[in-house]
Amino acid sequence: MTGVMRGFLGAVAAAFGVVACSGKVLNDVGELNGVGGQTDANLAGAPAAGGSRNGVAKGGSSAKGGETATAGMPQLQAGAGGEGGDPNSGVLTCPTCEVIVADRDVRGIASDDQRLVWVEYGSLDHLGNHQGDGRLLTRDLDSGQISVLADSLPGPESVSISSGYIYVFVDQWIGSGKSKGVMRVPLAGGPVEPLRRLADPEYVNGFEVFASSPAYEFWSWGDTVYRVANGKGATVETFLEGQGVPLFADDARLYFFKPPILGSHDISIRSMPFSGGDTTEVGTNPAGFSLDQLRLQGDDWFASEGPSRPVDKAASYLVKMPKAGGPWQRISRLPADLVNFSQLSFVGDLYFTDDATPSERRIVRRSLTNSERVVLASEAIPALGNWTWNGWSASRVGLFFSDSNGLYVVPTAP
Repeated sequence: MTGVMRGFLGAVAAAFGVVACSGKVLNDVGELNGVGGQTDANLAGAPAAGGSRNGVAKGGSSAKGGETATAGMPQLQAGAGGEGGDPNSGVLTCPTCEVIVADRDVRGIASDDQRLVWVEYGSLDHLGNHQGDGRLLTRDLDSGQISVLADSLPGPESVSISSGYIYVFVDQWIGSGKSKGVMRVPLAGGPVEPLRRLADPEYVNGFEVFASSPAYEFWSWGDTVYRVANGKGATVETFLEGQGVPLFADDARLYFFKPPILGSHDISIRSMPFSGGDTTEVGTNPAGFSLDQLRLQGDDWFASEGPSRPVDKAASYLVKMPKAGGPWQRISRLPADLVNFSQLSFVGDLYFTDDATPSERRIVRRSLTNSERVVLASEAIPALGNWTWNGWSASRVGLFFSDSNGLYVVPTAP
């Protein structure tokens, strides 16, 4: 995820016959992808907020040619060393951040070695009807050039990158009582290919539910794992049923989770070859474990180990286990004021979490080799808001993250 799915997340498009708010038929992909990879003149090469490239907003202006920002647009506050800010100020404190996009509701983010991709959710009218104006964008990691790959998307929430496509989860696919679904767009640009509708009553996933491999892309909805080949016109297949999320994949196997049996707290981490067949148990979760904190990084699993009960005062730790299975090993102690985290990313010996306190959400950098701890960014948690960031992805040029007001990048090392 990673493209990170923060909120949610075979027949192909012709069977759907869905009409967007604009009156365009969504399976008429030539109309749906009207911009076909053109550069967005309002974004490509645009300076950071207020004309500054250092990520410090000035005078309440946005990145869009000096237009006045809307109310609630976060302004980046310099000079605070990244160690938090006034929890009541609504200010994003991030001295080293660069603003990539301002005044946009940026949701899912994903990156590979060449590009960053993200989705902008789009707008609602006064009755809450989505206007069918969500967008999929990409930014070259070297040049910084931003291009629009698709517009007129029906409420895009999250993205994932495979070897040939960008996969998009949407939640405003109007018609037939199924407003959620998965679409994809070729990395090289081209028409949007709707893949599958997903019924609203099914369980809404809260984890990273896309997983990519060289040959396939997987996603989970409810308790079913779907698979589609990375080739034009491929058919969506049901790969597994009755299994949990999140999903991970390497070059040969899919990794998933079997929910605990009644009366047990143990979650079985399992794997299955892409060709199908029997599943193999890799291991079980550590104590005080949360599924959304698990990551497969290289040849190891990483997770958090905490108190078995929330009321306990025992310390929490970052732990790891070999990918093929074995004992969990503690490698770093987590801070006492950490309420929770749901993102965990690695760049060399550095790792990053989206720590949260009762009053603010943060991005924290730590080291696997020493006790270094640096708060790179922080923002007061909005009233009735989510303590997590909308999107998050670590890349070779920095860590990209978003909230409902913009997209930012912060260097991952000094």
